[in-house]
Amino acid sequence: MKRSDYLALALIVIGFTLGAYYHGDLPDPMPTHYDADGQPDGFTALPWGAFILPLISIGLWVIMKILPAISPKEFSMHPFAGTFETVIVAVIGVMSPSRSRKP
Repeated sequence: MKRSDYLALALIVIGFTLGAYYHGDLPDPMPTHYDADGQPDGFTALPWGAFILPLISIGLWVIMKILPAISPKEFSMHPFAGTFETVIVAVIGVMSPSRSRKP
C-alpha cells in the first residue's frame, strides 16, 4: 500500500470515529438536505445519517483503486499515477466530516 492509501484510510477511520463520538448528540431523524432558505427538507434515520459519508468514502476509495486496472490499454495511467493518488486523497478528504467540536 502507498502512503496515500494510508492517508485515505485514516480519513475514513476518522469519519467513523467522529460519527460514533457524536452519535448520541445527533437528532433522529437527521436532516440531510436543505432548501434554498436553509430549512431542512430531507431526513435520514440516525444510524445511516451518522455513518453515510464514511461508507460512501469506502466505496469511492475502492472504485478509484479499481479504475487503473480496468482502464483501456491505450489509456495508460502510469504517467500521472501520483496525481491520481492525490485526487483520491482529496476526494476522501472532501467526504470527511468537518465538525471539530461537540455542540
